[in-house]
Amino acid sequence: MILFEHERIRVGQTIDGHTLSSSTFDAIAAWQERCKERYVEIGHRSIRATQWVGVIQVGADVIEILPKADANRDTDTGRDKSIQYWKFALLQMVAAMRGFRFRHSERASLQLQKHSLLEVFHWMFVEEAEALLREGLVKAYRKVQRNRPAWRGRLVVSEDIKRNLVHRERVYTDAMEYDIHNPWNRILVAGLFKVVQRTSSHLLKAKTRGLLLPYLDWNNRSVGAGEFDRLHYDRRTDRYREAMELARLLLLDQNPDLQRGSSEVFSLLFDMNKLWEAWVAHEVRKKIKGTTWTLKTQSVKAFWEGGKTGSETSTKTIKPDLLLIPGPESEELRLWQDDFPALKGRTVLDTKWKTSDSYIPGDADLKQMYVYNKLYGIHQALLLYPKPRGCRDVQVAGQGAFQDQERSRCAVAFLDLPG
Repeated sequence: MILFEHERIRVGQTIDGHTLSSSTFDAIAAWQERCKERYVEIGHRSIRATQWVGVIQVGADVIEILPKADANRDTDTGRDKSIQYWKFALLQMVAAMRGFRFRHSERASLQLQKHSLLEVFHWMFVEEAEALLREGLVKAYRKVQRNRPAWRGRLVVSEDIKRNLVHRERVYTDAMEYDIHNPWNRILVAGLFKVVQRTSSHLLKAKTRGLLLPYLDWNNRSVGAGEFDRLHYDRRTDRYREAMELARLLLLDQNPDLQRGSSEVFSLLFDMNKLWEAWVAHEVRKKIKGTTWTLKTQSVKAFWEGGKTGSETSTKTIKPDLLLIPGPESEELRLWQDDFPALKGRTVLDTKWKTSDSYIPGDADLKQMYVYNKLYGIHQALLLYPKPRGCRDVQVAGQGAFQDQERSRCAVAFLDLPG
C-alpha cells in the first residue's frame, strides 16, 4: 500500500490493491500514541500521512509513504510512474543524508517496482556485505581469554586453577589475537541477521542465509548507537563506510514496538524537511568542490536573552539550514545556471520543503531571512524550494531587496529534484 505526503486512507479503503484492515489501523494507532513524534495523524478510523516519509510495517502489511512535490497532484504521467519517480527521489535524498550511494540502474529500477522501500534497503545492504565478504573481512587485534595448548600472553590464575587442575597440558591465558572478530564485522553480521529476520523476499532470505553460514556461531546481540559512534575509519576500513551507514539505518532507525498484542510495528521514517536540506547541502558541496568556499550546516546564533528567574537566563537562538562562507581570495560563486545570482560574500541558504503557485515567498519566510541577514551581518540570502514536478518554465524567481539601510537581498529559487 502506497500513500503520498498528507494523503489519507480509511479503514476498509483499498489503494493499489491493498486494503487497510481494522487490526492494522489499531496497531498503528496504538504505536503512534506512544511515539514522541507525530509520524502520522490518527483520525476517526483513518490514517493521514504527514511530512514523515518511508515505511511502516505491521506484520505482513506494509504502508509506504512517499514525498510529492508535483505542480498537479493528479499528473497525467499515471500513478505507477509517479510512484516509481518518487521512490527513486526519496532513495536519492536518503542516500545523500546518510552518506551512501544509490546506484540507478535497470536492476535498481526493477527492484523499485517490485519491492517496498524497506526491501530495497535490505537488498542494498546485502549487496554491500556480499562485496566485503568476497574481498575478505578486515582483521584487527583483540584481547581474548581462553584455554590454550601452549603458554601465550598473561596467565589468568583463578581460571587456570578452576579449569586445568587435572589438565596440566593446557593453560588459561589472556592474550592478543589477530582475527575478524571486530566491531565492523560484528555490525555487518548483525545487519545480515536482521535482514533474515525482517525480509519478506524468499530469494533475499536464502541469499543472506548463505552469506551467514560461516558466522552462525557469532553472538547475534543487538547493536547500539554507541558501537557505530566508536567506529574510526582508516585506510583498511574505509571500504566499510557505506555498509555501516546502511547497517545503521536498518539496525537503529527501525522502530520496533512489541508492547501490545501480537502485531509488530516497524517504522523506517524520515522527515522530508531534513531530507530536502540534506539533498541541497549535498548538491551545494558538489558545486563548491575545488573552490575556496566552505559550507556550514545548522550554524547557531543567539538572538535574544532575558527572562531571568533567579540566576537562570533564557537564551533564544536561530539556526539557518546552511551558511556559505567565502575563502580568503573572495572569489565569486555561481551555484546553478547562468541567470542565478553570483554570490560574493557570506550567504545564508534556507531550504523549504513546500510547493507554491506563486514566485513570491510568504511573509513568514521573508521575515525569517531578514533576521538571518541582520544577525549574521550579511547582505544576501537564498530561499530554496523544490521545483514542482511538471513545472517547466522557471527555476530562478529573481531577487528582492529588504527595505532597510543595508538594502540586503533575498533571492528565491526552485531547485530540480533528484531523478
